[in-house]
Amino acid sequence: MYILGISAFQSDSSAALLKDGRLIGAIEEEKIVSRKHTGEFPASAIEYLLKTENIGIEEIGHIAFFWDPFLGLHHRMLSILKNMPSSLAFFSSHSGIWSSMVFVNNMIKKAFNLKKQTYKFHYINHHLAHVASSYFLSDFKESAILTVDGSGEWTNTGMYHARASDILRIKEFSYPNSLGYLYASVTQYLGFKPNSGEGKVMGLSSYGKPAYLDKFRQIVKLCPEGEYKLDLSYFDYYRNAAHVNNDKLWVSEKFIDEFGPMRMPESSIEERHEAIAASLQCVLNEAMLHMASYLYSVAKSENLCVAGGVALNSVANGYVLKNSKFKNIFIQPAAGDGGGSVGAALYMHNCILKKPRVFSNEVIFLGPAFTGEEILKEVKAHNLPYRHVDPTAEGARLLADGKIIGWFQGRMEFGPRALGHRSIIADPRRPEMKDIVNLKVKHREPFRPFAPSILEEKLTEYFDHDYPSPVMLLVYDVLPDKRDAIPAVTHVDGTGRVQTVSRKECPVYYDLINNFYKNTGVPVILNTSFNVRGKPIVCTPKQAIDCFLSTRMDYLIMGDILVWK
Repeated sequence: MYILGISAFQSDSSAALLKDGRLIGAIEEEKIVSRKHTGEFPASAIEYLLKTENIGIEEIGHIAFFWDPFLGLHHRMLSILKNMPSSLAFFSSHSGIWSSMVFVNNMIKKAFNLKKQTYKFHYINHHLAHVASSYFLSDFKESAILTVDGSGEWTNTGMYHARASDILRIKEFSYPNSLGYLYASVTQYLGFKPNSGEGKVMGLSSYGKPAYLDKFRQIVKLCPEGEYKLDLSYFDYYRNAAHVNNDKLWVSEKFIDEFGPMRMPESSIEERHEAIAASLQCVLNEAMLHMASYLYSVAKSENLCVAGGVALNSVANGYVLKNSKFKNIFIQPAAGDGGGSVGAALYMHNCILKKPRVFSNEVIFLGPAFTGEEILKEVKAHNLPYRHVDPTAEGARLLADGKIIGWFQGRMEFGPRALGHRSIIADPRRPEMKDIVNLKVKHREPFRPFAPSILEEKLTEYFDHDYPSPVMLLVYDVLPDKRDAIPAVTHVDGTGRVQTVSRKECPVYYDLINNFYKNTGVPVILNTSFNVRGKPIVCTPKQAIDCFLSTRMDYLIMGDILVWK
């Protein structure tokens, strides 16, 4: 039996497909239509999944949507009444999104020209979809689960414990008390786009000292039993629907009076901005550890699953792993709303249909793959010089020579991180490589860091923790005696957002790094997503070639085909 999961109308819309309980494919709409963070109905993603499996929509048994638009409806209406008249903007701007969610089943039938519905349609609680997206993709037989995001239907933070397919709700916190919107609000204040630029703020935080930490601790007060409370007088996102219309201010005049004028986009970054980012990151770290510690005391589990948009904050994740009592942690690669399609489908199978849990062999590389013939056809269409090579040996040689390579292999990654199938790679030993890749290839801000991809068995030789990080969602300290060895992937504060690579999970990428290690003595390469600023990660050979030709990359390796300009 097939189950189709869908997330849409927020950001990072996606689709996922289960076959007899096993996840066999998932992709975000943005990667097909090339519109970053799009929340539109994922018709192209659904079509890809059906085509890959060679089935029609009529062969789907159940379709699960990652949001229940009727859940918390009375809370939303009361909030609108309480904050009138400014809250009327919420009703006018959110009504289109809400109606889309209500009528999403009609969109499915229209998109696939269905005169008669052949499947059963289900709304799934948003945070339970987050829970399922992490727990049921992990190999834990029981686990504590923490979900943190901007907001679901009304919940924005949840604590749970799962055993087998039973999920126990321990505690939930409701809108507008939101750590996700706290971070998004300061993201906008610092001149970046909320619900998109939070990773930039995380990277910027390492440059500053948390000079405003005491003020942020007044804004985020940690309460007994793992709870927290925001001082909402500093924010306007809940009064004027800022989280729906990004052109509105998310912070209040009080915040601006306290911290100074907002930074304008693309303007210079001051020491004050770095300090605010550092203070924000510190208070988020403390809040996440505070909740995780309480959850550990109640759930009595050594395992922790984390999901929701805030789970993409790898600095906070690393802080929790290092400072809590949990021994094991699992964060799925599309921890935000993009993973909601997977969660909705898994919740459907495990918790509604009560089918036996199926452990997935693959949780990362779930997107499209292309044959050598398809790749070669595109190379010839662009009239580019090429030759066939051993990609791991030739790639390692070129990296050691200081070349920057577009790396395109196998099935595409699910989630916002490039994990060795759609990556731009370079030599981490060269200090200048960070600025070259940022400015001449990625066309992005110079303070943005790059990830070190390291052979899993070499992790403790370069970093201060031994826990694997296969999806690049944990930040560790680079050991002091290794920082000069890999300067291009060592952040300004001596840390790295680590990706551990095993031959079992990613054999071609592993062999590339291993060959680089044999050539140089360093088992690490620089990895960043195969895209430029403002664009999604490339999905197809054509997208890869177009990106390659528009940047200062030296070579492109797709499958076993080496391409140059």
